[in-house]
Amino acid sequence: MMGLFTPGYKSKNPEKREKAVRKLNPLNQKHQKIIIEIVQTELNYYVRKAAIERLTDLNLVVQLAQIEKDAEIRKIAVGKLVSVFKLPGQNISFDAEIQKILHKIARSDQDIEIAILAIAKITDQSVLFDISKHATFSVARKTAVQKLTDQDILKNFALKDKSSEVSICAVNYMFDKNLLAEIANSANNLEVRDIAYRKLGLQNSEKAIANRAKFADYSAGLENLNDQKLLTDVAHNAKSEYVQKTASLKVTEQTLMAEIALKSKSLYIVEPLLEKITEQNLLNEIAENATEIMVQYKAALKLNDTSAKVNKLIRIFHDVMYYKLEVAEQLKNIYKNESLSTADKANILQLNGKLVKEHHDTTSYTHFCGGSNEIHTDEPAIYFEI
Repeated sequence: MMGLFTPGYKSKNPEKREKAVRKLNPLNQKHQKIIIEIVQTELNYYVRKAAIERLTDLNLVVQLAQIEKDAEIRKIAVGKLVSVFKLPGQNISFDAEIQKILHKIARSDQDIEIAILAIAKITDQSVLFDISKHATFSVARKTAVQKLTDQDILKNFALKDKSSEVSICAVNYMFDKNLLAEIANSANNLEVRDIAYRKLGLQNSEKAIANRAKFADYSAGLENLNDQKLLTDVAHNAKSEYVQKTASLKVTEQTLMAEIALKSKSLYIVEPLLEKITEQNLLNEIAENATEIMVQYKAALKLNDTSAKVNKLIRIFHDVMYYKLEVAEQLKNIYKNESLSTADKANILQLNGKLVKEHHDTTSYTHFCGGSNEIHTDEPAIYFEI
């Protein structure tokens, strides 16, 4: 008979308990005590969740928002804190306490939705700045950045933040033209620069075209770019080798073509430039100092000074890993067909003698040709037979 008078929230059937909990009035003090007890003791997830949805005891809500393991429960608790934060006529010290808790949650909660929810009503710029710098998730950091109003702070995020998402977000919320110009000229992130140019109305300027080309996979707008230094910059720094080459082919100044040839690691880019470079001092510098050794080789072949050409080819022969046969054949042709000084002849013959000796002294040796480097036996060594 006693079972007939057992409250529904104490039923052995969890569905009945949940239904009974949903009928409890959160504003009724007696019911609120029952709700608190259920939150603290109930083992069934759905029954406990229903109770938490009706919970008004802020001390318990704060506790759940910070230490509850289940993300859904934490989200409900954080939502309750947000709903009571900064209500009209609210006690200032109460709001300050709630803000501290929301600040902590926004910085460190391991659930993205909860972190973002905690930021919803925060307007204190120092708190938002701290969240923007230190929140666990970049999405939470972006959400805080969107609420920042100080243009200098936004500029620093746009220029210096390690997350490209945060940098892009920051520049999108800027309007100060002087600071946008600074970002357009100096941001490391090329997409951030592009947004700054667009916000300044300079998206069709040559600087903006050059900037876009550097992070494009195609030669977007390069047909409208003629500034030689900007083209050189694209040739050096574009992420796409195709864009690098397209830009380099539009460079006409000899010194700038030489600069590209010196720094580029791609013969694909440099070879067409070497066909256009005629100044011997530039070719000599490329043959001596280019990053890519086969660029050195191609430049050396264009030298008019035969002695300089011979000396550089001999050095390149010793330095190059592959294509030794090709370099040796060039030296052989120079020896047979060009007028050489006694010293140059002696240098070529000395190299030839060394190679012949290596051929006779070894039964196994390295044979270099056509980009391969393999060990062979009983094959002709690389020597000129002059």
